[in-house]
Amino acid sequence: MYFKPGFSSKTRRIMITLIVSFLVFICWMFLFSDKTLGITMAVISLTLLLIIVFEIGRFGWNYTVGEDGIRIKRTFKRYFIASDTIASVKEISLDQASRIVQDVKSGKIQRLKNNSGGVNFQIEYGRLIGYSSVPIALSKSKIQCASGDRRSSGTAKFILVKKKDGKQYILSPLDSGGFLRECRKKFDK
Repeated sequence: MYFKPGFSSKTRRIMITLIVSFLVFICWMFLFSDKTLGITMAVISLTLLLIIVFEIGRFGWNYTVGEDGIRIKRTFKRYFIASDTIASVKEISLDQASRIVQDVKSGKIQRLKNNSGGVNFQIEYGRLIGYSSVPIALSKSKIQCASGDRRSSGTAKFILVKKKDGKQYILSPLDSGGFLRECRKKFDK
C-alpha cells in the first residue's frame, strides 16, 4: 500500500524563494549581457533549478508497505527495509524523535561508541533522518522540525522503524496511523 510523504511549509517557502531568485537571475542575465550568454545561463540555471526543486520538493517520494518489507522511494533513489529484519514499527511524537536524534548526536548509540569518529556519526545520522520527508533540523539548544511545519506541534507523529541489528529509521508518512496499521497487518510487529 502506498503512503504519501508529509511536507513542511518551510520547504515550500524555500522552493518559492529559489524559483523567484533563479528567475530574477535569468532576467538580469538577459538585460545586462548578450543574448548568447543569457540563453546559455538560462539553460544551465533552469537545469540546476529543476534538480534542486525536485529534491527539495520531495517530488516522487512515497512509502510502500508490502509483504516483503518497507520500500522508500525518494526523488532519485530507492531504499528497501526487508520485513524479516524489522524488530519493531511504532508511532512516535516530535519530542521522541528529537530525543532519538539527540542520542545519535551525543554518541549514546552503542554501535557508534565502538568506532568513534565523525564518519560513523554522519552515517548513523543520515540513516536515521534520511528517509523523513519532513526535515528535522539540528540546533544548539534542541532538535526540532522546520518551523512552520504542520508537525511542529506536540501532536506531531512520525514512524520509527527499528531493525534487529539496532539500526533505526524515522519516516514521515502523511497518514502515520494508516502506515502503522498496514505495517502491523503485514509484519505483525
